[in-house]
Amino acid sequence: MSVNHQDSSSIKIGNTEEFRRAVAAFQEFERDGRLDSEERAYKKRLIRVLGAVLARAEIENPQFKEKLQAALRECSKEISNLADFRTADDIRKYVADVTNERLQELFLRLLYGSESLVTRVNWFKEQVDSEIGVALNDPRKKIHLALISIFLTAAFPDKCTFYRATLMGNAARKWNIAPISGDSAGEKYESYMQNMLGLQAAFGEELGYSPDLVDTHSALWINRDRGSDKEDELEEDAKAEHQFSGHAIWKIAPGRGASEWEMCRVRNCIVIGWSNLGNRDLREFSNKQEIEQALTAVGVGAGGAASIWNFVHEIKANSLVVANQGLTDVVGIGIVTSNYIPPNDPQNPSTNSQMRHARRVDWRIIAPVHVDFQFGQQTAAPVKPAQWAKIKQAYAEQHPELLSEIEKLERGEFSNSNVPIQTESRQVQNLMGICKETRNIILYGPPGTGKTYNVQRFRDAFLAPQLRKAVPVQEQHLALVSELNWYEAIALTMILGAPKTHFRVQELLDSEPIRLMMQFKQREKNVANTLWSYLQTHTSPNVETVRFTNRRDPFLFAKSAASEWFLTDEGKAWANDNLAQTFEAWRNPSSQQIDINQFFDFITFHQSFAYEEFVEGLKPLEPEDDATFVQYRVMSGVFKKICERAMRDPQNNYLLIIDEINRANISKVFGELITLIEDDKRLGEDYELKVRLSYSQQEFGVPANVYILGTMNTADRSIALLDIALRRRFTFVEMMPLLEKVSENVAGVDLRALLERMNARITALLDRDHQLGHSYLMNLENADNLRFAWYHRVVPLLQEYFYNDDQRLRAVLGTAFFEKRPEAKIWEGGAPEMLDTETEHFDLQKFESDDQAFLNALRAIYKPVT
Repeated sequence: MSVNHQDSSSIKIGNTEEFRRAVAAFQEFERDGRLDSEERAYKKRLIRVLGAVLARAEIENPQFKEKLQAALRECSKEISNLADFRTADDIRKYVADVTNERLQELFLRLLYGSESLVTRVNWFKEQVDSEIGVALNDPRKKIHLALISIFLTAAFPDKCTFYRATLMGNAARKWNIAPISGDSAGEKYESYMQNMLGLQAAFGEELGYSPDLVDTHSALWINRDRGSDKEDELEEDAKAEHQFSGHAIWKIAPGRGASEWEMCRVRNCIVIGWSNLGNRDLREFSNKQEIEQALTAVGVGAGGAASIWNFVHEIKANSLVVANQGLTDVVGIGIVTSNYIPPNDPQNPSTNSQMRHARRVDWRIIAPVHVDFQFGQQTAAPVKPAQWAKIKQAYAEQHPELLSEIEKLERGEFSNSNVPIQTESRQVQNLMGICKETRNIILYGPPGTGKTYNVQRFRDAFLAPQLRKAVPVQEQHLALVSELNWYEAIALTMILGAPKTHFRVQELLDSEPIRLMMQFKQREKNVANTLWSYLQTHTSPNVETVRFTNRRDPFLFAKSAASEWFLTDEGKAWANDNLAQTFEAWRNPSSQQIDINQFFDFITFHQSFAYEEFVEGLKPLEPEDDATFVQYRVMSGVFKKICERAMRDPQNNYLLIIDEINRANISKVFGELITLIEDDKRLGEDYELKVRLSYSQQEFGVPANVYILGTMNTADRSIALLDIALRRRFTFVEMMPLLEKVSENVAGVDLRALLERMNARITALLDRDHQLGHSYLMNLENADNLRFAWYHRVVPLLQEYFYNDDQRLRAVLGTAFFEKRPEAKIWEGGAPEMLDTETEHFDLQKFESDDQAFLNALRAIYKPVT
């Protein structure tokens, strides 16, 4: 391939002083190591991965499409950085839609065709533009020149580089060089590359060496204008794509720090404040200047005038609205469904007297995400295309299941839908409010009322704000050492210390692995003695500088005459076999996001569950090969473990879910901790309490950031029978059957009426604690589904309730489901006297071959009583 730029090796720079400052900034960026870590690394990786697939021989390979798809997936983040998220997503979908032969035709001509570069770029763009809208079912879609340049750069990094018109435009303004010219995409890229090659030569003259085109591109990026008002990071064609069928996108902060978000979410609205203006209708102001004057008159400054004007006048019905929390978090996305609602309007949805200016909003997305840009300080402001692209990217990475819904909102496909995505149930909303008042909650109710389901939904909503950012490196290191014992941590320290090989005990003591081990073990005193003990214990037997006889396998260490410790050859081999993964994870920490499992544990109580499993107890260790006795160690139980994690991480909340909490002996399981879990007895509270644990003799308290959520089935045991100590320390939330959860018509049967009548009968015959939950009759679509649920879920439960009591079972199910049992012809000379022949006995009918009779029997249960 040939670029064929005329005079591309030189460029006229009008502002040499500003250019030299740019060169100096580039040099400093390189000296700091940021050029390698922030620019070169991901660009070189993109060129390596994608370039390998775009070699001519690979394009001609029958598996080219599969290899290209794999490369695009692997380089998704790099492409997003150089273009934008939508570009990376669109090209993956397009490639998946077209044939291998078509892709071969496109890329062979773009990269290896005989025409000029301008012709090939224009042809490629024209061809893909005509197809990508059909493939993505969106006629507005086009391929960006930035993406075409990525393909060219990956294939020929010494002749091409990444296209970013805004970077070159910024350079043209600052250094007084010729701007990009041309009408077509090919002409623009030709002009862009002329400038890039000229700048490459100019940078080389100042630096004393010739940077490659990747570094030249990075130099432009380093010296860009960083103000969000000065530069949109998307290209002009990308901006045009963000009209979203005429629907604008706005960001509105629901109170400082999103303080009013819960109210807005529950009441389907968005609100702003400025209560200093009183309860006046903001539509009274005819322009921004009048608002500024009014704000100044009440002494709050005129800065909010633009936000007020936007909120009242500029935001239209069917606009999209993004609710932000602070500068870098999104908590929801919705559709504006009303005009401005003043404070004194009877229909005003706000419950906050200080924030009564409102708009109705249908909140469609309520999962929070962290974004990698900063919103402006304005309360209500338009969302720029670049910001929206990054919001979408954040949801794609953190909540990929919601991406299709966001794309529907973009296209305006929301007029016939009012079902919010990920809206919590009333029960979950209630729990979110309760946990602000207490940390100990028990959900109780009959079976099938959604206790476990709502616990899971609550867990997701409660812990969601903690899952937005990547796991800090130190937390990853702490997790690694938590899986090691002392001698393994010492060996890891010595490996990490390379090229240094010999260590004094104080040097080991000061190392990060040992300090983290001390944190994990909650050890502050006598740690040096512990290190000495493990070093000597695991010293090679033939080492004479150590006078310690009770040495044990593995033999890892030796000590020099200067009292410096080191790994023996045997120790190095052992470390290579046993610590290689730990070493690799330590050196290359993951960028993955925090997993929700880090913050909660789930256990189920049973009759034999004990204090030793919950708090701590003696557990046998795995015996060594030549051991002649069993060793025991005090091991932490599930509750103590989650408390230890919470104490190490006070910024985050931790949740322990205890299913069937009433099945265990609570007093025995909790032991002395039953008092410590009280809200005001937690660590850091006014009446903080600690106890000395009976096994480990450690002083222990319950952290304030540990929440306990239990469930109990009232059909097993009424709350009246619970330990009074437990009842006093927990907040109880009743969960009863919800008729609206079941259908009114399945195969002609009104399931709501059926459930209501059966539960009324069960309450009369037993009590309300044994009612049927709605989940037994949920998600049924036809008679077959209904038959299965009835005979395999409902009837067995009722048979257990009314064991050996046919009369009451018949009273609940109705007479239509039973037929009189005929007299058995099994006795010689008649039935014996001991047999009760006066009581009638009935058998349950299955209606196995008669659906209509089965459905009629169900309807008979709730038919009007005459």
